[in-house]
Amino acid sequence: MFGRICFVLFCVVLLMAAPIAAQYSAARLQGTVKDASGAVIPGASIVAELIATGNIQRAESNGSGLYVFPTLQPGKYRVNIEAPDMEKWQGQMELLSGQESGFDPLLKVAGASSEITVAGDITQLITDSSPTLSSIVERERIEQLPLDGRQVQSLLVLTVPGLEDGSGGANRPTPFGLRAGIVQFQQDGASLNNDNTGMITNRPPGLNTVQ
Repeated sequence: MFGRICFVLFCVVLLMAAPIAAQYSAARLQGTVKDASGAVIPGASIVAELIATGNIQRAESNGSGLYVFPTLQPGKYRVNIEAPDMEKWQGQMELLSGQESGFDPLLKVAGASSEITVAGDITQLITDSSPTLSSIVERERIEQLPLDGRQVQSLLVLTVPGLEDGSGGANRPTPFGLRAGIVQFQQDGASLNNDNTGMITNRPPGLNTVQ
């Protein structure tokens, strides 16, 4: 009887834990497909291919020409777009961890011969689709920066504008002079804060786990 109760409790724990997983590092890509006159194009097929792995995700523009990829793995992508009676469109871009990016491709009317419009690098330098203030540090920069002890909090203070050591030093950084302890640091949805002190835990994640 006791063993059966333990098994039931174990199953309940598993069921409660399952929905917690989330991919907070995923990037988001969205925009509007238009023609040269600025008119929207519904029903366009958009294919985003992660160049490093060849993994493909597909989307289709709706009646307003809008498309969205809500969760994309960070990396360099090749984007291909096709629509009836329009020339094929192709471009490349890089999406960083947690980035919300967008672009509005312009498709040309197809002629007698088959042609492809190659846009080249379409990586968005400024995000205008979200009011969130963010600072993204490339993996190469993390590896090259001379950090004391290679701690993630040292990286934050050095690279995030407005963030500085708080009353607890690098373990308690604060933005723009606000009082200590009001900032919540998370990695993949898990808190890095000590709730009693407001500081980052004494054993923060190593930089090799951060992108």
